Amino acid sequence: MHRRILTFLFSLVVFVAGAAAQSLIVKKFYHAERDFTANSGSTLVLDHNNGDPCALIKVRTNERGFTFDAGRLLPIEKTEEQNSTHPLEIYVWVQSGAKRLSIGHKQLGNLYDYDLGMALQSGQTYILELGSGKVKVDIDEMPTEQFVVFQLTPADAVVEIGGKMLKTVDGTAQDLMKFGTYQYTVKAPDYQMEVGRIEVNDPENKHIIRVQLKSNFTQMTLTAPDGAEIWVNGEKKGSGQWTGNLGAGVYKFEAKKAGHRDSQRTITLDPAAGPQTIALAAPTPILGKADISSEPALADIYIDGQKVGQTPFLASNLLVGSHSIKITRNGYADYNGTLNIMEGEKASFTAALKKADSAEELYEKGITLYNQKNYQEAVVWLRKAADLGYADAQYNLGVCYKNGKGVTQDYSEAAKWFRNAADQGYAIAQVDLGWCYDTGKGVAQDYSETVKWNRKAAEQGNVIAQSNLGWCYAQGHGVTQDYSEAVK
Repeated sequence: MHRRILTFLFSLVVFVAGAAAQSLIVKKFYHAERDFTANSGSTLVLDHNNGDPCALIKVRTNERGFTFDAGRLLPIEKTEEQNSTHPLEIYVWVQSGAKRLSIGHKQLGNLYDYDLGMALQSGQTYILELGSGKVKVDIDEMPTEQFVVFQLTPADAVVEIGGKMLKTVDGTAQDLMKFGTYQYTVKAPDYQMEVGRIEVNDPENKHIIRVQLKSNFTQMTLTAPDGAEIWVNGEKKGSGQWTGNLGAGVYKFEAKKAGHRDSQRTITLDPAAGPQTIALAAPTPILGKADISSEPALADIYIDGQKVGQTPFLASNLLVGSHSIKITRNGYADYNGTLNIMEGEKASFTAALKKADSAEELYEKGITLYNQKNYQEAVVWLRKAADLGYADAQYNLGVCYKNGKGVTQDYSEAAKWFRNAADQGYAIAQVDLGWCYDTGKGVAQDYSETVKWNRKAAEQGNVIAQSNLGWCYAQGHGVTQDYSEAVK
């Protein structure tokens, strides 16, 4: 009986001593109002019940191996250790409304139903700092971990060590690793992979490994004269000049241009040679001939917009392929067509020119279309006649611009065509030009110009102009007020 009591007391003392040696302590808990981690990108976790953002508790500690519980009704959604922070942070996502938190640890013991002092809010971040009430025992805990940091070139290289992929941020990757020997690999696109081994055994210092991968490509610059297209192994890269990275291998470079034979060059690239610049030869023109005539003769010839001579004409040194051709002669409608040139052959081209419509005929077509309310087509024919100096067409084209019929309304264009017709003595155009000056539409307002153009029309017997001129004298509008002139 006494032996049992002694055994029980001994066990109790050992338990109490162990509990006293290590215990959990909440150093601080508070609402981090300016921390938006709970609502940001990859750190946003949703409540599986209602889809609302969870509250996030950032647990700061120097230990690992914790468990967390907020109660049966408000379960923990997710926990995650953040290896890039020191001291260690553990993210604990909790459903909103939680007021208490239980924390467990195999060595440090348990902290049950810790009162947070507030109800956690959806999408808010909180900080909980943990400590341990450790007391020194006879045998100190020996450290068994060390930080390993990789400095990487290129900055997007990735590291795998001990079967784990590390996160690369701006050319660095890091991890806290247990003592031991590890093999690592560093990879990046277009670079040679590097493999190495490290020994992790110094808890007092970071183990820094600097890795600069060797490039597996050559920076190649290709140039081609006269804006020729640049092709690499059958793929178009650009025109005139191209710069890009090419791996080791055999490459076919080409300069291409319509109507020309390609220039080609084949080389074997070795990345060890460093950056290279290659000037490709100009493509060789492929030429042909054509005899060009017209009925009647002595018409001007334009090929691809450039005047080359008059019919009949033997054109040589024409690039093979299709060319636009226009043949013009006064009094005849322009002839537009396509001239096809073949290598080693002489093309023949004859244009039968047709008499051009007179300005009056063009104008009549335009007016007919206008009366049919086909305003856009009407403007086309009126413009043709107006360009030939036909006053009726010039005036009516001005009316189209004034009223926005078949064209976008434009008073300055209207005034221009009214003036062209008015300068030819076209009375109604003179009246409308006077209106432009009176209202300042399309021209600077000038009442003296209003009087001038209405007087010209009035002298031709235009009653509208006569009425306008009389009103100007009665009102002193652009002239000295004179009622006798107004009555006249």
